[in-house]
Amino acid sequence: MYVMWTCDMSPHLTNSAASRNLIAVVPAERYILDQTTGINLTLQTLYLEIAKNCNQLSRQGVKIYVIVLKLSRVEVMDVRAYVTGFRGDWKALKQTFNFVRYADQDAVCWMCLATKGAEDIQYSYTNVSATAPWISTIGTVPAWRLSPSYTLLDGFHAGFIQADLLHIWHLGTGRDLIASALVFMVKAGLCFVGATQDIRLDNATEQLRTYARRNKLTLKLKKLSKAKLNWKARCMPELRSGGYDTYVVGRWLVDDVLPNHSAELPQDLCMALWSSNQFLSIMTNGGRWLTRDEQRNKEQFGALFMRSYIRLARQSIQDRTRLYKMRPKLHILHHMLMSSPPSRLNNHVYATWMDEDFLRKAMKVHSNTDPRGASLRVLQRYLMGLPKTWEKLHGA
Repeated sequence: MYVMWTCDMSPHLTNSAASRNLIAVVPAERYILDQTTGINLTLQTLYLEIAKNCNQLSRQGVKIYVIVLKLSRVEVMDVRAYVTGFRGDWKALKQTFNFVRYADQDAVCWMCLATKGAEDIQYSYTNVSATAPWISTIGTVPAWRLSPSYTLLDGFHAGFIQADLLHIWHLGTGRDLIASALVFMVKAGLCFVGATQDIRLDNATEQLRTYARRNKLTLKLKKLSKAKLNWKARCMPELRSGGYDTYVVGRWLVDDVLPNHSAELPQDLCMALWSSNQFLSIMTNGGRWLTRDEQRNKEQFGALFMRSYIRLARQSIQDRTRLYKMRPKLHILHHMLMSSPPSRLNNHVYATWMDEDFLRKAMKVHSNTDPRGASLRVLQRYLMGLPKTWEKLHGA
């Protein structure tokens, strides 16, 4: 587990080396788990110390002085810091906050009492109407039985825990939608030319790569193949590629494929692809706080997407086809799309793109270091590299 903090006021948030500050590296093999509750005691002990230090920083602060005439010092600033949010992939959040409602349980959500419907169909998260019973349970019951260490932070509340758009959409529901759409198009002989499915996939690949070059978009995905779409018996389609590729392939489908084939494709599929592109564009291009129009449009496009995706999944079940996976991440996405705080906070600011970039660089050091001291060495190398990072930024 890599534990980091980021200053929301940093002018370098798009520079992972300058904005991501490493606190600790905890090897998974060092974890001590409570056999009864499953709580990670190692992490909770670490977080307890972090919470104490954060409280000290918010209560006492750090005083900044300047030297006057080499004789005395004058206080010019009293710097204090406050924790305002937590981000990370869902698994990391579960370990951090001792969630008892999780994707592997019938009750799936830390924010509400939505379920998979195995034990209580009333609160099923597949009900996406504005009057769904689970909506009235948002924030009513804590997601943990034993309070996690971070609840000791001054001013803490559960709303600090934020979902990560990267893992929820680009590595989650977005993958399911795009792969299912491509499998449907290729199997039905729509949109792409070729006598066989493999030839149609080759034609789709050529169109995708042409689109990416024309729009100067980075595409790591070399080829659309059955393996890359997880297209095999008794499996649900899923795009097997990076998170940014999900964005690129989705844009290509909306910009190039839909305009030429919308009459041939199911209306709900067109709606799901188009509306998802709309709310992603709003969240990605919006500022830290959305405007009133952006907030309203995000919610409306989000509602369109949820309804159309659910109808696609329902139709797939009726047709006995394996398309449009209904994973719990879809429900977390629903929360993000319907989220309407007074501040109109943009969920995208809690996406972990830059955190993942920082981790990739740190893991290179980790993998090239003796495992017996790798965690300490990563921290040391990080601290040694900070002066050079800041020199580059400020031209020192």
